Amino acid sequence: MHTTEPNYHPQPHTEGELHETTDLSVKAIAITISAGAAVVLFTLVGVYWLFFAFGEIDRRFLDNPPQTAIKTPKIQPREPRIQGIPGYHTNLDWQDLAEMKRVTSAELSAYGRTENTDFVHIPVTEAMQQIAIDGTLKTRENPSIPNQRGASDVAP
Repeated sequence: MHTTEPNYHPQPHTEGELHETTDLSVKAIAITISAGAAVVLFTLVGVYWLFFAFGEIDRRFLDNPPQTAIKTPKIQPREPRIQGIPGYHTNLDWQDLAEMKRVTSAELSAYGRTENTDFVHIPVTEAMQQIAIDGTLKTRENPSIPNQRGASDVAP
């Protein structure tokens, strides 16, 4: 019982009531909480039953294997196998990786010719030192190559 009077205050609690009666419906709150608890309980029971059912199916399959004399073939990797082929390529992947690292490290730390006969390669550490000192790599002109631009002509 609400009135529009400016200084209206609800009546104090009567003997039978232990809560405020003008704003909230305790019955609606209790129904909502009960419905939520029922949904949670139903979900938990359903999930428990589902796991129990799957476990039972698994147990039945493991206790009673298929009744056949034909063995299930082991799945082989797709062909062509690149690594670990007996009699062809016996290295495993980690061995191939170690070999590749050894070869590239040796190439990057030594002087040598490249596939193009007009060029040679130098160790990477020396190239980095040259660039750190003066910002360029020292090259020489090759008169057989017209309009040649060496690395020293290019800004880092």
